[in-house]
Amino acid sequence: MANSSLPPRWADFAHSRVATCMVGATRTLLHPAVHQSVKQQLLDSQLAPVDLFLHLHLRWDGTNFAPGMGHHGASGGSLEPNDPKLRRVIDFLQPVEVALHSASDCSEPPLDRHAVCVDLRRSWPSSSPSEADRAGFLQYMWIVECQRSVMRYEKAHGLTYSWLIRTRPDIAFFDRVPPCITMSTRRLVCMEKESNPSYFDGFWMVPRNFLEEFTEAIDTFWTSTWKQRHKLPWPPEWHLFPYLRHQRGMPWVMHPIPAVLVRRRGVLDCWRLARREKQEVVYDIAGSSFGRDANGRLMSFSDACLRFAETHFNYKPAAATPSPSAAHELASDFHSFLKPPDCRNSSWEEVDANVAEPLHGADRCAVRFQSLLSAQAACCAKPKCEAVVHDHGMSCRSHGKAALHEYELRVGAAHVRHLSRKRKSPEGRLGALRRALLGRVGSND
Repeated sequence: MANSSLPPRWADFAHSRVATCMVGATRTLLHPAVHQSVKQQLLDSQLAPVDLFLHLHLRWDGTNFAPGMGHHGASGGSLEPNDPKLRRVIDFLQPVEVALHSASDCSEPPLDRHAVCVDLRRSWPSSSPSEADRAGFLQYMWIVECQRSVMRYEKAHGLTYSWLIRTRPDIAFFDRVPPCITMSTRRLVCMEKESNPSYFDGFWMVPRNFLEEFTEAIDTFWTSTWKQRHKLPWPPEWHLFPYLRHQRGMPWVMHPIPAVLVRRRGVLDCWRLARREKQEVVYDIAGSSFGRDANGRLMSFSDACLRFAETHFNYKPAAATPSPSAAHELASDFHSFLKPPDCRNSSWEEVDANVAEPLHGADRCAVRFQSLLSAQAACCAKPKCEAVVHDHGMSCRSHGKAALHEYELRVGAAHVRHLSRKRKSPEGRLGALRRALLGRVGSND
C-alpha cells in the first residue's frame, strides 16, 4: 500500500507565506492592465498566501529618453491620497500595509532623518549630487524602508515570511511569475535586462534567510559611499550589484521573469527582453522561447510582451499611422541621421527624433563612433543599419584610455521618418563645410 504521508518539503510549502514590497512612484499602476496583472500573474501565482506592502509616491517627475538606451521617457504626474482611482486600486490589491508619500525626496519622513539626506541639506553645496543621482539613492532607501517594515510586521504579528518579492508600481506581468517558494533558498532571484551590464533593480525575490543581510547591505553601501566620496554613483544598479557580489558575497541567479516596465499608456519596454547590447540575455539564450502562438509558431519573450501590449494598450507596432501622441512620445533632444537608399550618392536626412533600437549582438562600446562620418560609413557597410543617432555619448575605455563615443548605429527608422522635421543647417562657412562633409560619406565607405 502506498505511503499517504506528504514529503517533508510539501509540508514546508504548506506553511509558506510571501511578502511583496511594491515601492516607487505610482505612475502607471492605475492602468487596469497593470494592477490586474500584478494581482493575477504575480500575487495569485505564488502557491502561498502573499501579503502586499504598498509604498507609493504620489508625485513624480517626468523622465526623458535615457542617453543611448533607446527607450521612451515616462510622464510626470501627481495624485491626491483620496483619489478615487487610487483608492479603487488599493481596494483591488488588498495590501496589508499602505504608505502614501507625497514625493520621493529628502523632505519625506523617515528619509528626512537619514544621514545622507541630513548632509545634503546641511553642507557640501559644491559637490551636491545631481537630481538623477539623488533619485537613484532615494529609490533604494525607500526599498530599505519597505523591507524593514516587512520585518517589523513579522515581529508584530508573530509570523515569518519565506520570501520577499520587490517590484515597482509601473511593472506589468504578461504571464505567471514562477512561485518563489519552489526555488532554492541558497540565492536571490533577479530579473535581467538587455543592457551591458544587465542589472535590473525593479524586481527581485529574496529568501528570508538573506533578508536582514541584504537590507543592511543596501543601506551600508549608499551611506558608506557617500561618506567616502561625497558622491552618489550613477547609474545606481551598476554599482550596487557588484558591491553585493564582490564585497558582501551575495549569491543571485538571473531568471526570465515575464515582466515589463510600462512607461505610460502604450509605451512599454518590451525591447528590453531581447538581445541588444550583448550577445545573449536569459530571455533568448540558446534559443529559449516564451511558448507557441495560436498558429503554433514559436514566440520570444519580447513577442509575448508585444502581444500583451496590443491586447491591453491597443498598441499596434506594425501600424502605418501612429497615434496622435506619437510625435510627443518620440520627441527628444536626440537627433538622428536617416540612411539614404544610396549611401554614395545621397544626403542623409537629419531629424529631431530618436531612432530607438540599437543593432543587435554587440557590446555598446564596440558599436559606437566618435565621428559622424565614421558612423555613417559603418552604417553604409551594414545592410540592416537604418540610421545613425547622436546620443550624447558614453564613456568607453579603449587601450586603457577613456573615450566619449557620440554616435550609434540603429534600426527602426521608418516609424519616425514622417514624425520629424528636417533641422535647419547652420549658416555660413561652418554650415557649408558640414553639409559638404555629410555629402562625402560615400567616399569614406
